[in-house]
Amino acid sequence: MLKIKYFDDDKFVHSTTRDHLKAKIVSSVSVRHVLVIAPHPDDAVFGCAGLLMHLSKKDAHIKVLYIFDGAKGNKTGDEESSLVVDREKEAFKASKIMGVSEVNFLRIKEGTKGEKIDQRILEELKTRPLGLVLVPSGIEWHMDHRNVYEAFSKAIKRIRIKPEVWEYHVWGMGEPNIIFPIDEFVRYKNEAIKVFKSQLKVKKYDDAIMAMDEYVGKGLGVSKYAEGYTKFN
Repeated sequence: MLKIKYFDDDKFVHSTTRDHLKAKIVSSVSVRHVLVIAPHPDDAVFGCAGLLMHLSKKDAHIKVLYIFDGAKGNKTGDEESSLVVDREKEAFKASKIMGVSEVNFLRIKEGTKGEKIDQRILEELKTRPLGLVLVPSGIEWHMDHRNVYEAFSKAIKRIRIKPEVWEYHVWGMGEPNIIFPIDEFVRYKNEAIKVFKSQLKVKKYDDAIMAMDEYVGKGLGVSKYAEGYTKFN
């Protein structure tokens, strides 16, 4: 059963933006089983490491399902088979920092969409009763992320008892209405991000993600760093 505690809004400086978003500021989340659906072997860390660390401390069983093989995560965008294993090793190491219980790599080729992904996500949703599912936002800039969101949207319709679903943000920020301050965890999130050495050679993801979390926290007046989520409808 999912239990969420929220801060009273008057604890924070007034924000017209927060009012517009109708954003709730989460102080605590407790749940038994969590599923994170991640397009590539770093997105769970980039998008929701702070929340996952919090959930782990609350004794949640957290499983991350990585959809794509990540073979194109280099400077050329060409497939590089050795990169698949490297990125999985990085993701596994980062999962230990976050307190993730279980990981599964499907190794589907990037750019794939359709029934193959839909069916695999559906199978995962049926594996155990889930209290919370975290998925990439439907308005992410990266097409693989949007394809995963589309596949999830189809799969969840076929589930009778639906879990709570939050969309996380990696490529761009839409209109988050769930804000989770991560000051307590930001040091460890940064540590987990830096595990992805193969990707940091390509782009400064560590700087970008930390800057986004800092902007959400300070921009909305809730903390130094925060992750933003959008409740799935």
